[in-house]
Formats: sequence, C-alpha cells, structure tokens
Amino acid sequence: MISSRWRMIETKHTGTALGLLVALLFIPHPIAADDASYLEYVKRRVSEGLESNTSESVAARMDGAHVAALYAWNLKKEGASPNFIQQASRACLTWLREEQEPWVRHLLVEVLGKMDAEYNRSDLLALLSDPDPTVRSRAAEYLPGKLSREEENVLIRQYGRESLWWVQKEFLQALGRGESDISLRILHEALYNPIRDVRAAASVALAERAQTESVPPLIDALRNDDLVGSESPAWALAAMWLR
Repeated sequence: MISSRWRMIETKHTGTALGLLVALLFIPHPIAADDASYLEYVKRRVSEGLESNTSESVAARMDGAHVAALYAWNLKKEGASPNFIQQASRACLTWLREEQEPWVRHLLVEVLGKMDAEYNRSDLLALLSDPDPTVRSRAAEYLPGKLSREEENVLIRQYGRESLWWVQKEFLQALGRGESDISLRILHEALYNPIRDVRAAASVALAERAQTESVPPLIDALRNDDLVGSESPAWALAAMWLR
C-alpha cells in the first residue's frame, strides 16, 4: 500500500518535471536575440562615446573616449560591419587630430587600435612621430602583426630620435616583430641599457624573434640578475631552443 502510494507520488512529480522540461524547450532561446541586441548596444556606446568630441568639457570628452575604448574591441568580435568600423575609425582619427588634451588623445589611440588595428595600420604608423610621447607610445603598442620593411624603417628612425625610455620600450617591443639586421642590432644594444624596463623590452622582443645571432648577447646579458620570468634573457634563450 505504502509502496503504491510512493509510486503514485513519484509518477506525479516525474510527469510534472517532464512537462516543465517540454515547456522550456518551446520557449524561444533568449541568447540569439540578446546577441543581436548586444551588437547594437556596442555600436551605440561607441557612437555615443565618439560624439562627445563636441563637448567643451574635458571630463566629458575623456569619459566619451573611455567609453569608446571600452567597447571598441567588441565591434569585430560581435560582427559589426566593416563599413561601420571604418566610419567610426575615421571619426576617431578626426577627433584625435583636433584634440589637445593629452589624456583624451591617449584614449583615442587605444580606440583606433582596438577597433581595427589592421585597418588603421597606416594611421598608427604615422602617429609614431606625433609630438605627444603618449601617443607615440600607444601607437607602437597597437601596431599589429609582422612589420613590413617600410614600417620597420619608420620604427628604427623614430627610435633613434626618441629620448623617453617608456616610449623606447614600446618601440623595442614592436621591433620584435621585425626582420632586419639593423633592428636586431638595436635590440642587442638595448640589452645593456641602464634602464631596467628598456632591457626587459629588448629581451622580450628577442624572444619573439628567436634568431641565433642573439644567443651571445643574451648569454652576456644574463649578468643582469634584475630581469626575471618572461623578461629574463634566460627565457628568451629557452624560447629559441623550443622553436
């Protein structure tokens, strides 16, 4: 009697659970709709951010540039059209050319890099000679992929003119994606720079290039025991053997 009652209760609850499961299967899945609306949200946020360029308030322009930078990298990821990205890139570059506030310009270079660094490649290269060192640094940071010979020559030329170590650091990191003997020599020399972060950037760049000509200077640079982990010449040497 008791077992029969438990079977009835179990059957009742099982039927209820199955009914709920079937009902859930027929409810429209929210993710697809959310994905489409999220893309529109991202486009709207980037557009609103870029539209703040007309504000007389530095704080408002900075907030707008920050919002655009925050969402820019999601445009390609979420499937925004090339036309939208290109128009937004042009608007960002126009603002950058007119903007005087250094921190706003700093954020706008980030927008260009995150939105589509490949499309904005030539503009990022031109910004390597900008009067603002922060812009020069960020442009080198976002210059994407392998460097062409022309791009490498521009970087080499600008590195030779650069006096600020924190900009030199970004130039050296970018030269890690080059191939010329001149840039390789620059990286070898930078291993002995008195500034730790410059030496570290050279070591990391040489690990990326992994050329046998770098073995002797990297071994010699091991005496700089303040470089550790992925910044160490030992790490660069290991990377060469693993490739």
